[in-house]
Amino acid sequence: MADLTVQSSARAANPLTFSAATATTGDKWVNTAKEMVLVKNASGGSINVTIDTPNKQDGDLEVDQRVIAVGAGTTALLGPFEKSVYSNKSDSNKAKVICSSVTSITIAIIKMGA
Repeated sequence: MADLTVQSSARAANPLTFSAATATTGDKWVNTAKEMVLVKNASGGSINVTIDTPNKQDGDLEVDQRVIAVGAGTTALLGPFEKSVYSNKSDSNKAKVICSSVTSITIAIIKMGA
């Protein structure tokens, strides 16, 4: 599992750095609820992107994992993700993204605003 660098958005053009998605265990980032996940699927098939939900709602209600389909040859912007549901408190408030396939899949984490 890789820790992804959060990149800031800007009004001026700024280059983004994409990382190869990590197989099986996924990737994580510090989630402040202002981050978006940019997924580039350059593969020939659709993939599922799962955002882990390690916390319970209202103290005891399980929250289903967020699963989002990203079509073949497309780029998708996902998020933001509420801290109380998606941030793992025991792991420095990091959220986790897992791609069902990692062949030709790259991701970037972008923080909205300055």
